[in-house]
Order: sequence, then C-alpha cells, then structure tokens
Amino acid sequence: MEDNGKPIGFCQYYACQDSDESLGGYTKLKGTYSVDYLIGELDYLKKGYRKQILESLIYMIMTHDDAKRIVVEPEPENKASCRLLISRGFDFDQATGIYVREL
Repeated sequence: MEDNGKPIGFCQYYACQDSDESLGGYTKLKGTYSVDYLIGELDYLKKGYRKQILESLIYMIMTHDDAKRIVVEPEPENKASCRLLISRGFDFDQATGIYVREL
C-alpha cells in the first residue's frame, strides 16, 4: 500500500483453503478468507489507516460469492490490531485464539 507513491505498508486477503495455515481449523471450512496487514511507517500509525485498510479488505472479500467468514490470527501482544478487529465486528474465539467475522 502507498500514500502518494510512498510505500507505507502491506495488505492482502486470501481464501484459506489455498493456504497451508491451520487458523484454528477454520481453513477447512469452505468460504473462509483471511487478511494480513502491516503499516511499516511510524508516521502512519494511530491515524486510522489500519481501519481503512481492514474495511477495504472486508469489502473486497464480500464481493466473492462464496465468502462466508473472515478469520484473523494477530499476535496476541498486538493489542491495537486485536481491538481493531473487535471494533469491526469480529468475535474472539477463545478456544482457537482466532478472530472470526461471519458474513
């Protein structure tokens, strides 16, 4: 991702069935997608960019006819991402440590 041509981070989404991640067993469920995002420039942190990125990724996933859920496994110590996921409608699955949003 870029801001006026300046690289500031990375984001992607993917169908879990195409990955080798376990994601608490959710990868075996058809219609499950996941996202990754990272802002690598300190000047862009705490300014709402992560929220915009996550919302865009959610929207793109929702355009897929088979999309049923989004699962994310942030590092537990990344409290900002954990809070962001909860604020965007994800539920925390205590048993797996995965954040899940049904679509």
